[in-house]
Amino acid sequence: MTLFSETYQVLLAAGLILAAIDILAMGFATFFLTILGLATILTGMLVFFGLIGEGMLAISLSIALFSIVCTLLLYKPLKLLQSNSSAAPATVHSDLTDMTFILEDDVGPNLVVNYHYSGIDWKLKANEHIGSGTLVAVYKLEVGEMYVQPFTD
Repeated sequence: MTLFSETYQVLLAAGLILAAIDILAMGFATFFLTILGLATILTGMLVFFGLIGEGMLAISLSIALFSIVCTLLLYKPLKLLQSNSSAAPATVHSDLTDMTFILEDDVGPNLVVNYHYSGIDWKLKANEHIGSGTLVAVYKLEVGEMYVQPFTD
């Protein structure tokens, strides 16, 4: 008997590879491959014990049914595991944070103006009204947005 000469061996190996790809390579970003891998492993075990035949139809139906059952049973625990594994996004400190410049226009909670810097049109936002001509510092960055406040030494 050689390695992978039996159907159950191929199913077990394929199931482990599918689960490993999802967990290791994709960072557990999707459950599809993990659940498909578990279903394939369970089907391989049934073939090994002779509970189902080695035909493609029986194997395909078994993988489909086990995929549905695994999804129903494991979705909430896996989703909880996934949400616990990812930490809260860290505040990114950039070269632009703490940058200072003089405002050309008024900025405030309801006044959003554009500021062209480094080839990008940034939207300036502030929690308080800041008049034009004021020296401001960037204290927070988001995609395409700079949050500014009056500069203090």
